[in-house]
Amino acid sequence: MSETWSYRKTYEESDALMYSLKHDGFIHTLVFDSPSNVCEHRVDSKKNSDKKGRMVLWDRRFTLVPETFLGSEPPHIEIDTKVLLDEGLYLCYKGKNRQHLFQSVYLTARKVADSKSKMVFFWWYAQTLYVLVFVKQQLQFANSFEVQNASEVAYFLLSAAQECAIHQEKFVLIGDAESASLQDLDAVLEKLELGSEAVNRPMLYSDYYGSPFQILSGYLYQMPQCALPEGY
Repeated sequence: MSETWSYRKTYEESDALMYSLKHDGFIHTLVFDSPSNVCEHRVDSKKNSDKKGRMVLWDRRFTLVPETFLGSEPPHIEIDTKVLLDEGLYLCYKGKNRQHLFQSVYLTARKVADSKSKMVFFWWYAQTLYVLVFVKQQLQFANSFEVQNASEVAYFLLSAAQECAIHQEKFVLIGDAESASLQDLDAVLEKLELGSEAVNRPMLYSDYYGSPFQILSGYLYQMPQCALPEGY
């Protein structure tokens, strides 16, 4: 499968919303003519891509800060941006004027958590792993990790479950990653007599399932629903 991709339908460019992220020598871009309607999808080499639109970070570390504790982080944590993630909760990171893909992953995880009592949710691409734990629809844990393989992913998932004291109870592992990565993770979990469920990605347009890097575009798709960044 080619790593470049192009889909486009006619739209009024002056009214369009554009979101892009950089990865693996490419710029991945979705263009919207309304907050949920994709009118263009491009995966281009960096040198051929324009710089229009809002850039979205995805492999940048972050911290979650309750509103009442804003400004009281340890001095060694570099933060210049905050975005409202949920009522009374901010996502904080270094990346001025940029949004963060974790915002979209959080939206998906929160929706899935509505029907789960105890859940460990993950998003994994390349060396970046997001882990979230919900208990009775309430967020208990969220962090990002640098990982090299499925064994490390499994370790962080189960460590998060243990930290939230649900590891000895019935809980579900649900998440998203590329197909080969999910297979590797399932092989590791099977040895522990565990398993995981995969998130159903939305179909963004008619030819979407033929596109590359759906682990990225499927979440870039929700960025128009996310709060805009504020200076910290």
